[in-house]
Amino acid sequence: MSFEETKIGEKQETFKYYKLSPDSDKSMKAFLEFDELKEKLSNPENENSIKVTITEEQEKFAKQFLFQTNYYDFSIYKKHLPNLNNQDFTFQDCIELYEFNSFLRENLMKFTGKIELLIKSSIVHTLCSNYRGSLQAGECYLDKSIYKNEEYFKGVIERIGMSLYHLRKKSLPIKHHVENKNCKFPFWVIVPELTFGETTKLIEQLNEKFYNLWIEELFFNNNYYETSMKDHIISASRSWISATCFIRNVSAHYGRLYAANFNANVPKFYEPTFRELRKCGKKKTHNKDLFAYMLAIKQILICHNSNVHDEWNTFIEDIEEKFTKSNIIEETKIGCPKDWKKFLLIRLD
Repeated sequence: MSFEETKIGEKQETFKYYKLSPDSDKSMKAFLEFDELKEKLSNPENENSIKVTITEEQEKFAKQFLFQTNYYDFSIYKKHLPNLNNQDFTFQDCIELYEFNSFLRENLMKFTGKIELLIKSSIVHTLCSNYRGSLQAGECYLDKSIYKNEEYFKGVIERIGMSLYHLRKKSLPIKHHVENKNCKFPFWVIVPELTFGETTKLIEQLNEKFYNLWIEELFFNNNYYETSMKDHIISASRSWISATCFIRNVSAHYGRLYAANFNANVPKFYEPTFRELRKCGKKKTHNKDLFAYMLAIKQILICHNSNVHDEWNTFIEDIEEKFTKSNIIEETKIGCPKDWKKFLLIRLD
């Protein structure tokens, strides 16, 4: 057995999958070419459906757009055009919703990325600076005492090991530590290589002592959060982080955010904010729209620097401007209540 093989473990796993086969009932919808799509949009089968006209001036652009964009993904925006007294719409009206969704997605991708880097950097600092066990600071993650129990410890280490093995040829830092450091990976080398989801799973498995230390260092370094809210922050922050990770994944896969109702990784409201939201008619169960997820993102961005705060506030101002200028984009489609902007802006003074 070679030296490298002594460093490699193996694990057999069972995977479930859908057995794919042709549609023997021939019930699948037919594929439509541009002219057929144009006819379908302007003359829907259901007489109560919204009519969307592709004008002669728009036809060249629409044909190119529908070649470059999957109609199945795009068609949902037609269903979310506003109810304006049975008004017929143009193709450009659908494009406006599509582009607004792109605007939200691109910006939230940026801000959730900043949160990912913040969380990764902060967990490295918290563990390495507070670890007092028998191992070196850089290998603190290998000490089972920092986790909830031994089962969680084994699961975390296996997942990290699998990730590193898959990265052994793709990542220069990992390749360097395999070839020159005897596969001894410091925590600060590992964490940047993990996905956001892998990082949050690791954090979730930490014992109460180290998780709470991390929360204290991350959330209480400025004057926004009062120490009296510590227990609430510890509880709610888990949902904020998972909600942020979820929105990052949706954005990375070009998913829809506008008029979406999410059922995964649902965030909790920050209690002081919710007391004000309740006056606007919001309930605790109204936490599945984009507004609720953006509140969760804001609660973590508060822990970032003032430049990021300014960028976020500009983003919120830009959203307001788009709402104001458009009669197609609707605030309620992303869950915004009355006076929504004041809840999303970051104000530390």
